[in-house]
Amino acid sequence: MHVVLAMSPMSDKFRANLMMFPSLVNCTTIDYYSEWPQDALLSVAKEQLTGKIDLGEHQEGVESMFSILHKSVEEVSAAMIEEVKRYN
Repeated sequence: MHVVLAMSPMSDKFRANLMMFPSLVNCTTIDYYSEWPQDALLSVAKEQLTGKIDLGEHQEGVESMFSILHKSVEEVSAAMIEEVKRYN
């Protein structure tokens, strides 16, 4: 069984959960993801949508929208770090 748990490592709740449940560190894999280039995001979108959902003439537009959304979240997260001094 695979469980995906997403938490901000900067929050106090994250530290509290680690103290209450030490297996979150001892028995798991923690992945930190860095920024992806636009073409890599587009490639993943194409791979995930191909053959699974038929969007007809809108296929390319939806694929590019996925990569655009991911990039815009990165930009807003960077702005949040600058303005509020907190990580998203």
